[in-house]
Amino acid sequence: MVWYDKWAIMAIGAGVGVGAYNWIRWPDVDATIIAYWVQAAGSVGALCAAIYIAGTESRARKKQASVVAKLTYVGMVFRLHNIQLAVGKASKKLAEKLDPDTRINYRSVVQLIDQAGMWRPDELIALVPLENDVAIFLSTAGDRISHCRDLLSRADRNPKLNTFEMESKFNGEMSEILSNAHRLIVEASNRGRILTNTFQVKTRE
Repeated sequence: MVWYDKWAIMAIGAGVGVGAYNWIRWPDVDATIIAYWVQAAGSVGALCAAIYIAGTESRARKKQASVVAKLTYVGMVFRLHNIQLAVGKASKKLAEKLDPDTRINYRSVVQLIDQAGMWRPDELIALVPLENDVAIFLSTAGDRISHCRDLLSRADRNPKLNTFEMESKFNGEMSEILSNAHRLIVEASNRGRILTNTFQVKTRE
């Protein structure tokens, strides 16, 4: 129980006690009134117990969720590194300057992204309790990667890319979006590493 829970329960108990003392006409007290106040005191006690139990259970759930989040992140570190590298390579490949007779092999770019693998939705949900918005950074990066992958997988059949200028513009836009996703993954990895380093040290101890 944290300090503010203790003070809350003490304040409720004190308030009820003072109010009861001032309200009761002590000379007129009989067995019925005493029974009434005993029942009231029991209700207040039950309320205080409920507050205590609810607070304790809430903190236990938060602690458990935090541990699960950190364990999930630790299990994703190697994969995040591979995704980061793959997205960075895809961005650079799309940024290469082309001549009118050369076209990007979009299928190879898509394969590069797919081979790295992506985090699953359930893993992302498990990371939500982590501080520093790690889950938000990865969710945003994943949205950008998915958007680019979808467009790149259909690029060879896109009639709008039938000119060198349009293709170069498309490649530049895809490269920029993937570069942004790469930066988001790097930032999420750095923030997650800070949070989990202490956790790993404590686990070893």
